[in-house]
Amino acid sequence: RGTVTRWRQKTGNGFITPDGSKPKTNDSFAHASHVQRGVTLAAGDRVEYSLIPAKKSAMAKGQPLQAGDIVKLPRDAPQMVVSPSAPNADASGAPPEAPPAPPQPSGAPSLLRNALSSALEDAANAREEAANANKEAANARDAAASARDAAARSNRELEALRRKHDAAARSNRDYEDLRRKHEALRRDYEGIEAREAKLREDNSILTGRLDAAEAESRRRDGKNIDGLDIDALTSLAERLFFAAAP
Repeated sequence: RGTVTRWRQKTGNGFITPDGSKPKTNDSFAHASHVQRGVTLAAGDRVEYSLIPAKKSAMAKGQPLQAGDIVKLPRDAPQMVVSPSAPNADASGAPPEAPPAPPQPSGAPSLLRNALSSALEDAANAREEAANANKEAANARDAAASARDAAARSNRELEALRRKHDAAARSNRDYEDLRRKHEALRRDYEGIEAREAKLREDNSILTGRLDAAEAESRRRDGKNIDGLDIDALTSLAERLFFAAAP
């Protein structure tokens, strides 16, 4: 039995520390393909497992064995520490002397192996973080390019609107000029109509005077219009017309 001390959900692997050992001293590599079906592991889970020949990737990290047949246990499952059975007492009832402890193998290779494994795992995590950072940088560059394109389109649209505004201002000025010219022409036309009315009035007055003069001449001389002094009447009409003109 042991405890899952490290587990990466993305890659589906991690390490199990056996009961009675310190973390990173005698850990066993574990892969999700050797976990019972439908079970997901996480750091701190209690498991029961066996040791099987390691895959090439695990052996490359210096681990000839790895965890297999992994079964998840309750987190409060007790540790399983195998202790040797006590030898029988002798006839005197005194326990026999304990045999000398066998020499313990040095833990340096195991520590080095676990340190190397941890370093390789950290390197894999660093590569993964670097890949994610590169993706984020690429996304940021794409977003910046899109923002520049949008800004360029906005500038072009703004320039088009400015040109339309200038054209509208010129049209307004032209309209104002035409309106003033129309007003001036309207005043001139009204003046011409007034002068024409005055001329009609003066012509009516002259016609009345000519008729009166003709009647007076016929009355005096008893003659018709052929006997009138046409030159004198024309001269009189011209003087009256120019006297009445503004």
